[in-house]
Parts: sequence; C-alpha cells; structure tokens
Amino acid sequence: MTPSKWSNVQVAVQSALATAIVITAITKANPAVVSYTGTDPTNGDFIAVTALGMRQVDARVFRIANVNGAGNTLELEAIDSTSFDTFTSGSAQVVTFGTSLGTVSGLSASGGDFDFIDITATRSCSTAMSARRSRPSARLSKKSPRRWSSPATAPSAPIPLSAYE
Repeated sequence: MTPSKWSNVQVAVQSALATAIVITAITKANPAVVSYTGTDPTNGDFIAVTALGMRQVDARVFRIANVNGAGNTLELEAIDSTSFDTFTSGSAQVVTFGTSLGTVSGLSASGGDFDFIDITATRSCSTAMSARRSRPSARLSKKSPRRWSSPATAPSAPIPLSAYE
C-alpha cells in the first residue's frame, strides 16, 4: 500500500485565544460586516465566532479584513451573509496559530477527548464521518459544496484516509 500524502494543504494548530470581544451586530451583506465592542483586532487576524441567531457563523473561524477601530467594525473576509439567518448576539476571540505544517504525510491521534470533527475541507469527497462525544458516529453524504446530510441510522464504519485522495 502506498502511503497517503496530502499536498497543498496547511494544518495550523491553535496555541492561544485572546480575550473575547462582544459582537453587537452582523450585517446580511457581501461581505459580512461585524460590529463589536472591545479590543480592536488586526487585519488578517483569524477570529473564532460564537453566535446566536445567525447559525451559519456560529462555532466557525474566519479571517478578518478592513478593521475600522474608530467605528468598531470589521469584515469577515470572503463571506456573503445576505441569505444567513438574523444575528441576535455573540462574541469573538482572536485565534493565535502557534504551529503550522506545510506537508502532512500521515496523521495519528491519541489521548484527549474530541468534541467534533470539522469536515469543511473535504471538498473533493462525497462521504465523510461525523463524530461527537454526545452522539454516535454517522456517515455524512455530500449534497452540495457546503451542505451535508446524515441518515438517522446506526453508526457506520470509519472511512479510510485513502478515500479522500
């Protein structure tokens, strides 16, 4: 068996989170504009967002641009929120990525207690696995580039990494 190798993929590992800033609004626009109170982030920073109402941005990380410290606004880079749900409340934290890997030839996990697996980077495959502590694993089927569905059946067997090549 030939070892799998991912190329043109960068894996970045979070090493720190800044103090949370309060998000007071997110527009339904292209690009999405965030109003906030708190310490100003910097253009190019990545922020981890927690949001109520606008579920499309909840528990996601975004790169930011066009920070306006005087107006306390920033843009979520390349995010069109025109069809998103209405924002209610939320917060964001600047993420520091302390380690980056340019080429990954193998992945092995041990220890720890996972909470979820983010499959947003698996664009070329049609099935993937979802794993949560609170629910059994489930095979997901790709319905569109950003939409996956999960059948309400028993857990499936894990998909080998070779399926993502």
